[in-house]
Amino acid sequence: MTILFIADGYNDRVIAINKNGEVITKWGGPFALNIYGSFNGWFTTVTGITVSPKGAVFVADFYNDRVQKFKPDGTFLNSFSISSDAPTHTAIAVTVADDGTVFVADYANHQIQKWQPGG
Repeated sequence: MTILFIADGYNDRVIAINKNGEVITKWGGPFALNIYGSFNGWFTTVTGITVSPKGAVFVADFYNDRVQKFKPDGTFLNSFSISSDAPTHTAIAVTVADDGTVFVADYANHQIQKWQPGG
């Protein structure tokens, strides 16, 4: 199934749309309130989304300084922080290479961070 994932930035959510333009799911929360913190599946400004070769959805969670990983249906899988000096508001974009390596554009520190999957 073809799915388009939309980074609905200031509504703090991800929207998934099928090829017919129908919303099939959305996640984030709650109520687009910009709640800061490490709550799994919540965002404070979604700035980028990518889908890995294996189908996982990676979301750049800007004001929470992290990337969150989900199944295509929005089920939370994992997250990782990209900043050692919080709050620096750093995760602006994310992409995943064919081998599973995650690259994150680090806005505040003017660099690209590379994260490799564990063995």
